[in-house]
Amino acid sequence: MSPKGSTLTWSAAALVIAQVVHGFIPSGVDEDNGSLVGPIVGLVFLVLSLVVLYGAILDRAWAPRLAIATGGAVAIGFVLYHAVPAKTAFSNPYPGHGASAAGYFGVALAVAAAAWCAWDGRQAAITSA
Repeated sequence: MSPKGSTLTWSAAALVIAQVVHGFIPSGVDEDNGSLVGPIVGLVFLVLSLVVLYGAILDRAWAPRLAIATGGAVAIGFVLYHAVPAKTAFSNPYPGHGASAAGYFGVALAVAAAAWCAWDGRQAAITSA
């Protein structure tokens, strides 16, 4: 495996782990009134993150581009879904809704891992061009 693939492998693995951890952390927010958009879209992006990890492990040429798109979308999506305080059919906001510290930690962990994955994807795309 090339050096670019190994770095992307670590960040993609971190993204998968962070998303799974976030899913298991109780947020402290009333989950019965939450949006179904998050779990459904979250599952789609978890599968995409697993595909990025698979591609990075096998050092596929498409893995960096998918890492950029997936990592960027996950980071932005987590912020929009949880950090914007407006409650809509497409959000489950934490600010002002009694979220636990663990809930905030899970979101921060996922955003950081997603940004790292997107960054590593960009770096791998630059070095392979």
